[in-house]
Amino acid sequence: MSELKQRVRKCLADICQTLEQGKPAPEWRAMATNCSARDLFQQLLYLTLERAELASLSRCWIQAWTSMTHVALLETRIWVRGHDDQALADWDFCQKQLSHWLRQDMGDREMLGLLLRQFALLELEIGHDLSESIRVWQSRHKSENLEDWLAENNLTEPLPQQDYDVFLSVGERIGFLTRVRVLEWLTNLLRSPYVAHRESLILFLLHPRSAVAEQAMRLLQQPTWQRRISSVGLRRLISMRNWLPRGRRVRIDEIIVSLRRYTPIDQLGESKLTHLMASSLDARGGQLLIMVWKQGSSYRTGGMVLKQQEGISDIWVGPPSTKAQCLKDIKRLQEHFCILPVDQEYPKLLIPHFLAISRLRHQRISPLLLQWFEVLGIVGWNPCFLPQKELLSLWRGQLTSVAEQQYQQWEANGQRWLKRKFAADWLEDDPQGAERVKQDYSGYALIAPEKEKWQERLVLTALWARHATGRMAPDFKEAAWQALLFESAERPEQLPLMKSIVKATQGYWENVEQQTLQTDQEALLEQNKNNAPMGINEKKSIKATLTDQTI
Repeated sequence: MSELKQRVRKCLADICQTLEQGKPAPEWRAMATNCSARDLFQQLLYLTLERAELASLSRCWIQAWTSMTHVALLETRIWVRGHDDQALADWDFCQKQLSHWLRQDMGDREMLGLLLRQFALLELEIGHDLSESIRVWQSRHKSENLEDWLAENNLTEPLPQQDYDVFLSVGERIGFLTRVRVLEWLTNLLRSPYVAHRESLILFLLHPRSAVAEQAMRLLQQPTWQRRISSVGLRRLISMRNWLPRGRRVRIDEIIVSLRRYTPIDQLGESKLTHLMASSLDARGGQLLIMVWKQGSSYRTGGMVLKQQEGISDIWVGPPSTKAQCLKDIKRLQEHFCILPVDQEYPKLLIPHFLAISRLRHQRISPLLLQWFEVLGIVGWNPCFLPQKELLSLWRGQLTSVAEQQYQQWEANGQRWLKRKFAADWLEDDPQGAERVKQDYSGYALIAPEKEKWQERLVLTALWARHATGRMAPDFKEAAWQALLFESAERPEQLPLMKSIVKATQGYWENVEQQTLQTDQEALLEQNKNNAPMGINEKKSIKATLTDQTI
């Protein structure tokens, strides 16, 4: 058994043990195997050939395997969206390999189905060849009758009564239907007597699969179906118009002009928002926005993950619940992250910036972003980059009256930032950071290539501090001064804050190397143990067994 295969199986066994104890699956970092996405994906595919063996390990094996698959694909998505050359090459390899497996009908059907579901959940961009292989595989295992096919995929069950819930409940499941079946299913939505079902068609314009979005667009271009769209749908079309690629914007404009002839634009009602919170930025520049709002007699929680240099990474909405349960869920998150209440001006400044990054990277925007507009009582956001230079200039003017001694104290405080919860994991935890640390222990090779990223990180942190409330937030003036110091420094790696980041990065990768070395040594000892010659007692035991069988 190869070293990598042993490592993956050990990780799988550890996750099974955790799940059997009634605990949730470990965080993604704890499941990382320190190998390339290509190698990990290959091992996870091979495991689909060994279902019987996996089932004998634990009753939680399928959940553990799914968790590992999710981690592998999530890490791949992060690096692919960052346009990392190696990640792009690995992702191309993974697609080709999966395409081959599907066409040859290799692996366990249920496990491969779960793998494809992860593709849909994570909105992974796939090539034409893999897309066709998925359709071939689906058609091979599904009934030719549309009604039977929909029944097998739970698409004939009653749809939810909220338009966004319609998209959430079936959006991922229709992602791999043929174009004809997608068109039939979306047409049935427009024929529904329920307004919410008809309004949900607009949301499918932002479906991660272009084939689904295209069929929704074609239906909306037909005058017959346009009359089934209400003023709410028209407002949403206008709101999302600037998020779409240029070619689709022209077609959307034509639909909007046509709809406005006989449909008024809906006016947003009073905001139902009850709580709005935001986390500090983590090691990779990720930040979580959370809101709680009232919907009818229930309450719901929504989350949005924003990532530096990547855009809007994820948006999710929880099921209807009580206000107490929603706040309890947030409290659990606060045990792991520095999450504080923020004012309603904060998302208005922040989200357009990340929306602009997403559009620049040609990422598809989730329709759930429209729900944020409606809950916050905003007609729409246009993509707009944060004016960092203007903000720094404004903050510099606001700090002119501060005493010189206070400036010096703030600068010195930077070395203690990583001891506070809001910046506790600020370090370079990607493999490229490890290589740069080895090149130069002074920190120049680590910080200089990422100067733009760290400048933005400090500006975003100061902005968060200005709009957040709570003792865990840094003082706004101190955070703004750290951003100004970084901007004006010729050698920013020599600032107290950046020195502590360099030191934390060095310690992190030294620890990773030690753990990898220990794992390799344990694997080697196990291999030597399995290959060791039999001792006298073992030989006697085998001889006795053979004698008994002969008798």
